[in-house]
Amino acid sequence: MDKDILCQLIAQRINPEYFFLSGIEFCWKSEDYNTEANNAIVAGIIANYDSLAADYEAAQVVIRKRQAYKTEADPLYIEWKALLAAEDADAEARHQEWIAKRAEIKARFE
Repeated sequence: MDKDILCQLIAQRINPEYFFLSGIEFCWKSEDYNTEANNAIVAGIIANYDSLAADYEAAQVVIRKRQAYKTEADPLYIEWKALLAAEDADAEARHQEWIAKRAEIKARFE
């Protein structure tokens, strides 16, 4: 069980200000939060950790892939469009660079 993923999974359902993890041991910051309902949520997450963690990790890959397109490929696209509009001779080279970057990002996250 990965401590960081477990913490994120619990934080999706319970306010992170209510708990902390010591290793992978779950602890309430106050007895006020140590309720039957909250304990049931934590128990459910731990019982289903493998599938929840797999879903969480898959979602994180999608987020990182989108961010890579946004920060790495989109600027090349914008430059290409500007060069194309200006009828600049470098437009085709930038277009090819953009296509290559998109392919590289796609391969990185498959």
